[in-house]
Amino acid sequence: MDDLSLRWFTMDDAALVYHWRYDSTATQYSGDTSVTPWSSHVAWCNSIVRDQKTRRSAYMWIAESYSQPVGYVRLTATSATGVYKISIAVDPEMRGCGVGTSMIKLCNAWCDEHGITPFANIHNNNITSRKAFMSAGYTQQIANEKGSVDYGRYIYDST
Repeated sequence: MDDLSLRWFTMDDAALVYHWRYDSTATQYSGDTSVTPWSSHVAWCNSIVRDQKTRRSAYMWIAESYSQPVGYVRLTATSATGVYKISIAVDPEMRGCGVGTSMIKLCNAWCDEHGITPFANIHNNNITSRKAFMSAGYTQQIANEKGSVDYGRYIYDST
């Protein structure tokens, strides 16, 4: 998807992210099917905005196509220096259009510029997400992440 761009997440995007994050298909593979109360989501969004300003533990972007929001991509720091978990969600109406792969590739470029190594934990049954990450340069490194046969760890290698 050539027309895709990323912009920093703001609190104005909180409702969109909530909608995308708690869509039934998204929660099916997230590892946590419970729906977070709106007030907790707002608090979480505030923490993301705060972290983006200090550049410490999280980064989040809204993907736009022709100035319309179509998904988000988030990086969350791990205990390993320079290693971040990448998470994405795509607007249900835009799934299957290459948005996920394009968002991941744009995030990969940002990670390369900032010395960050992203990885993703992907539910083994989430074939669409696995294909998107593999198309964006990720390879499966661990077959059973999270102590379960349900998840695989995929690592991005820019070399």
